[in-house]
Amino acid sequence: MTHQKRDAVERSAGGRSGALTSPGADSLFARGRADLERLDARKYFERGLHHARAGETEEAVAWFRRAAEKGHAAAQYRLGLAYWERRETERGVEREAVGWFRRAAEQGHGDACCLLGWAQETGRGVERDEQEAAMWYRRGAEQGHAPSQYALGRACWTGRGVPQNDAEAVAWFRRAAEQGHAAAQYALGRACWTGRGVSQNDEEGAAWFRRAADQGHTVAQYNLGCAYWSGRGVAQNRVEADTWFLRAAEQGHAAAAEAYWGTPPLSASWGKPT
Repeated sequence: MTHQKRDAVERSAGGRSGALTSPGADSLFARGRADLERLDARKYFERGLHHARAGETEEAVAWFRRAAEKGHAAAQYRLGLAYWERRETERGVEREAVGWFRRAAEQGHGDACCLLGWAQETGRGVERDEQEAAMWYRRGAEQGHAPSQYALGRACWTGRGVPQNDAEAVAWFRRAAEQGHAAAQYALGRACWTGRGVSQNDEEGAAWFRRAADQGHTVAQYNLGCAYWSGRGVAQNRVEADTWFLRAAEQGHAAAAEAYWGTPPLSASWGKPT
């Protein structure tokens, strides 16, 4: 081999060696490894779902844990749920559940944000902190998660963990209601009927009560019955009123039962956001 060829080979080898140890190559290798980790996590999570659907709880939990430990947010949430469901029979599992909810929530998992917020609000498995709860509700709400939007609206309505603000509460109720969240639809209907946080509008209020009532929301069913009884926001129709009073009564609503059996309803039932 001539000196010229040897120098060319050495330069070529040096170039390849330099490429393999360059920061760009290290970054590419790291991305490839991360992609493989995510692929493994997804496979583990899918196996967990398979066992969960088959009713094989312990096997499902084992696979969810393997995926969760690799950073799979949905697996972290499902693992948290598995622990949460054992809270009545096993001591200390609430805190374990909240820990997994937190890891999933930090990755933006909407259901985890909402459950972590609820845990913080109620002090279940973690120190009670309404401001922290509202922060997690907001994290979920801003991603379009309807239960989080409703929970944040409820916090704004009551001033728990955030400054009390009726208009903001109604805005979040509306966003959740438009996604079909029954409790938010009821809350929005109530706001429309009372004019709290929004212009008073009986027709819109009754329309939202109907959407919630159609999903089985008990108080909305009673309020819709009141609307038909009095003709508030809808054409008066006592037969339709009795239909909704009966549906609410069958779910244990005492005033609806009285109204159905002949006691005129005095007013709609507002209750508390649920």
